[in-house]
Amino acid sequence: MILTKQVENEAILFIKKIMFVVSTILLVGCDSDSKKEEVLSNVTLSEFRFYTGGFGAVLMVDGMISNNSQYRIKDIVLRCDHYTNSNTRIDYNIRTIYEYIGINQSINLTEFNMGYIHPQAITTACRVTDFVML
Repeated sequence: MILTKQVENEAILFIKKIMFVVSTILLVGCDSDSKKEEVLSNVTLSEFRFYTGGFGAVLMVDGMISNNSQYRIKDIVLRCDHYTNSNTRIDYNIRTIYEYIGINQSINLTEFNMGYIHPQAITTACRVTDFVML
């Protein structure tokens, strides 16, 4: 099929417009990801204490989550990794804390149930892995 020069130019222009829209969408997504990473670096855990409940089978957590960013956040995802004597990560638990944390505010967790814990776990390390920015 032979295309006229005008049709060919219109097709090229159309493709350039699509490429511009796609690149704009990708750049906006990257900006929000970097903003979220910046906020995440300002969400901290402190005064965390781990213990077991439920006949030693359930991980319980007490502590404080602080939001030192310039954004309100909610639905904070907490991940706790469990390690053995040989420092092998043997298991992990992920739970969502359905609370709001305002700008430069904190929430306290008391007897927060993280779920079942592996019986060979000796140490635990927790961190915030995700949240919703408001």
